[in-house]
Amino acid sequence: MALAEAGAGADPLTAPVAGCVFCDAAAQPEPLFTTERLRVFPDLYPVTPGHVLVTPKAHLACFGAAPSDLIEEAEAAATRAANFIRRAYGRDPILFENGVAGQTVFHAHLHLIPIADPVELDAEADDARAVEGMAALPAYFAEHGRYHYAAVAGQHVVMAGDGPSSWRLRLAVAREAGAARIAEHYLKRGRDEEVAELLRRWRAEAPD
Repeated sequence: MALAEAGAGADPLTAPVAGCVFCDAAAQPEPLFTTERLRVFPDLYPVTPGHVLVTPKAHLACFGAAPSDLIEEAEAAATRAANFIRRAYGRDPILFENGVAGQTVFHAHLHLIPIADPVELDAEADDARAVEGMAALPAYFAEHGRYHYAAVAGQHVVMAGDGPSSWRLRLAVAREAGAARIAEHYLKRGRDEEVAELLRRWRAEAPD
């Protein structure tokens, strides 16, 4: 079954997959922290300084395919990471997930990207809707398949996969980050010093 066609009825969690860079913890930077089923670590190719990822330890196509208790765990982990980013970098992060749409790695990962200027999320667009949080993703995924999810400043929006709303959002974040569009993705050269600095700032404080 193609990932884009997988719905909530599919087995959401599987054993680690050989060759998946998010299944292999050793392929990623040292984690900030882990929970029973999640890892939270610096993005190896940060869009902006302080870019963090939240990923499940088990192989999972996207958080829209996750059971409700794992989504709750992911939201709690994201809140802890976001609070650290605000303290350490003085910026609110935008939370963003490519739900089997626009991913470069087909293993669920939630981005937390610190941004200087607030990004407006348009929940009134034809291809977007306001939601209460990540708990809405399984129903959307089961009905539509591909999606993009974003949250900033208390606003949560789910958008059609690769629709106009998601591209406007990605373009706004990419412009701020100085990223370039390469092969349908906005990319920025990885900076080892940014990853090291993020870990240094994490260790320098007593995490909440």
